Amino acid sequence: MLYRIRSSCTHMINFFNHFLPVFTSILLIARPSAGASVQEICKARNIPLINASMVIVKSKYRLFFYLDGKYIKTYPIVLGKNPNGPKLYEGDNCTPEGIYRVKAKFDHERWSKFILLDYPNQEDLMRYGMALKRGEIPEKNGGYASIGGGVGIHGTPSRALNQAGKNWTSGCISLLNEDINEIFPYVKKGTVVYILP
Repeated sequence: MLYRIRSSCTHMINFFNHFLPVFTSILLIARPSAGASVQEICKARNIPLINASMVIVKSKYRLFFYLDGKYIKTYPIVLGKNPNGPKLYEGDNCTPEGIYRVKAKFDHERWSKFILLDYPNQEDLMRYGMALKRGEIPEKNGGYASIGGGVGIHGTPSRALNQAGKNWTSGCISLLNEDINEIFPYVKKGTVVYILP
């Protein structure tokens, strides 16, 4: 079972990596006007406001937002301070990579809104176990650093903190408050989030 989970995730990431330039070109050509809201775009294209999903491409610093399987809008993002590679353990400042689901969503005093992901999932636990065997997990408090948790998508009020390449989070994906506020109503518990390298 774990092999199948790992294999399907690896194939999905390889597929997206291979076709990403094509997807990106299509999205850039077909992208809606910059100032249009999700609601306006969906109304103009007769797309129901259901079945949200997100594709986050770390190397492009972009979150692609979908409703009912159709591309709607792209948002700029920033990542963990160490943006390369998947998250292995708490404190590595990496943003996870793989297929995740929304575990919860809530208002946040500091970040406007917070969309909690189900990190660590089975793929992450397997990756952590292999890294532990290879000696890649640092020692901490007489044991080893834990796998961590509490990773999600959240806002920031500062445009200075939302510039591609200026990564500052501990592993979360950060958008501007206005952007997360726009997608937040459509995201539900169980919404799928693909995080690609």
